[in-house]
Amino acid sequence: MEEGKGRSQAEPGVMFIPTTKTMQWLSQGAVGVLKNTASTESVQLLWILHGMREVEVAEMGGDRVLVTFLTKDYMWQFLKQQNDWIPLWFVSFNPWQNGDKAVNRHCWISVRGIPLNIWCKEFFEMIGSVFGSLVRIHPETEQRQKLGAARLEIITTQEGAIAKELELKVVDQSFKLEVLEATGSGEEEDSSISTGVSDADQFEAEESGETPVAGGEGAQFQEIISQIFRRIHSI
Repeated sequence: MEEGKGRSQAEPGVMFIPTTKTMQWLSQGAVGVLKNTASTESVQLLWILHGMREVEVAEMGGDRVLVTFLTKDYMWQFLKQQNDWIPLWFVSFNPWQNGDKAVNRHCWISVRGIPLNIWCKEFFEMIGSVFGSLVRIHPETEQRQKLGAARLEIITTQEGAIAKELELKVVDQSFKLEVLEATGSGEEEDSSISTGVSDADQFEAEESGETPVAGGEGAQFQEIISQIFRRIHSI
């Protein structure tokens, strides 16, 4: 066999050298790692609540957001201040650095082949742990309205689309599960940073003065965000 034949050839790479001009907008940005999942709009409201309406928040994927200040000097002035509220919401909050990117991401997966006797939150959490961790369960799955496939939102460090078969053993029986990353519309569009509460529930709660409750560990976070919503509306 001739050298190189029969072997997969690597795709040619690409190189791009950024300039000061292309990175200028990042010089006034900081990367925040959230303690709990939240929508970009909710995080934006945190800054408005603290009197900083000119700050812009953009999702980076997973639990990270890019917070862009009006100017570089304004950003550094903010970082030098004692902002006691930042540790309440962020694990870390630092100026953007070269190479900063999301290390994880949110996505919806569909799990087929689940025997009904293990259709429960504990099993869904176990499946989520295979790829990262479970964020929330689709209402149709949680309420057992559609039993053909479980739809789960997870946070994962896997960069490529998830497509995997899992061998499952339940007592003395074996099953084969098909796990695919969802690409359709609807709830699957709630990738990245998610609150676990629909817009309809949020609106209804605001109108009635009640607090919407999200499932999982983000419930307390969402409750506080809802209070912020009401305070912002009263300004």
